Amino acid sequence: MAIQCPQCGAPLHLNNVCCPFCQHPLSPEPADQQLTSVGIGAAVPWTPRDVWKGVAVQWLLWLMYLMVLVFIRFIPLTLNVGLPILWTELLLCVAVWYFTVRKYRVGWETLGLRRFSGQALGLGVGLLVLFTIFSRIYQVVLTTVYVPKQPALVSGFATRSSPWWLWAGYVVAAPVGEELFFRGFVFGGFRPRYGWQKAAVLSAALFAAVHLRWFTFLPELVLGYLLAYLYERSNSIWPGMLLHAGLNAWILGAAYYAAK
Repeated sequence: MAIQCPQCGAPLHLNNVCCPFCQHPLSPEPADQQLTSVGIGAAVPWTPRDVWKGVAVQWLLWLMYLMVLVFIRFIPLTLNVGLPILWTELLLCVAVWYFTVRKYRVGWETLGLRRFSGQALGLGVGLLVLFTIFSRIYQVVLTTVYVPKQPALVSGFATRSSPWWLWAGYVVAAPVGEELFFRGFVFGGFRPRYGWQKAAVLSAALFAAVHLRWFTFLPELVLGYLLAYLYERSNSIWPGMLLHAGLNAWILGAAYYAAK
C-alpha cells in the first residue's frame, strides 16, 4: 500500500510535513487521517493541473494535425494519410513523457506499463464483444436518422496501392499513444482526486472529443470508459492497448474489404 496527498494525490512519505508537489500542508494528525491509502499503481505524482496542461498541449497537436490535412487537400502534395497519424501519436507520447517521466522522474510503469494476467486479457475480450454489440446497435439506430458520408478509411484504401502506413498508424501508433495519454496519463492523474468512475468518464469524454466526429462520440465515449475500467481492473494499460489495436484492425479490415 502507498500513501498520498489528500489535495493532489501525489505519493508521500509519513515524515512529510507538506506535499512536495502542491505544497499542501499536512497537520500533525495521525497519518491515516491525513493520507489516503491506495493500491499499487493508483498513486501517481502528477496532478489534475498537469493533466489539463497536457490536454491543452494535446489539443494544440490535433489542431496542427488538422492544418496538415487542409494543407494536403489544397496543395498538390502526395502524402500517405497514415504518416500524420504516426506523427500525431508520437507527439502525444512526447507530451506524456514531459509531464510525467521528465517532470517527476518516474518510470514508464507508473503510466501503467506493467505485467498483466490472462484473466485481464479475457476480460478485455469480453468487453470488446460487448462494445461491438453496442456499436452495431448504435449504427443501426443512427442510419435511420442520418447517413454519414463514405468513411475516410474506405477512400484511403481505394486511392492507395500501399496502405501499410495507414495500418501502422491506426493499429500500432494510435493504440500506444492514446492509451498512454488517455488511460495512463489522464485517467491516472484524475483518479486520486475524483475516484476511478468519475475519472473514467472524464478521460473517456476527452478521448471521444478528440476524434472530432459527432456521430461516433457516444460509441467512443463508451469505449473510453470500458478501457479505463479495464485499466482499473488489471492495473496495466497493456490489455487496453491490445483491445484498442484489435478493434482498430477490425475496422481497417472492414474498410479494406469495402474498398476492394
